[in-house]
Amino acid sequence: MSKSVLELTQEILNVGTVTEIRQAIAMLENYAEAFSESGDGRMAVVILEGERRFDQYVPCIAKEGIKGYYRTDWLWGEDKAHAEATAKEYNRRLGLTEKDAIAIVLSTMG
Repeated sequence: MSKSVLELTQEILNVGTVTEIRQAIAMLENYAEAFSESGDGRMAVVILEGERRFDQYVPCIAKEGIKGYYRTDWLWGEDKAHAEATAKEYNRRLGLTEKDAIAIVLSTMG
């Protein structure tokens, strides 16, 4: 079963670094609109080639069943493999398998 954003944030607050705590708080503040649109649907963090700022990858949040995605304010470096590994770890913390994350992203297209 996937974790809610609140459950994930509580987990991070219990064991996270200052940076992780700040990111979790920013995610809650910046994306409250995304989570209120369709209840408690699942979400996945995804790295998209076209979403970069200052030559760094910007992770995006895909909300299951909602067309499009939400761009975060985070910068996850210039190395795509590292950014994708970080997204994979966030998704794992959300209780998602790689297959789940792909299905969520696909549900946002079209």
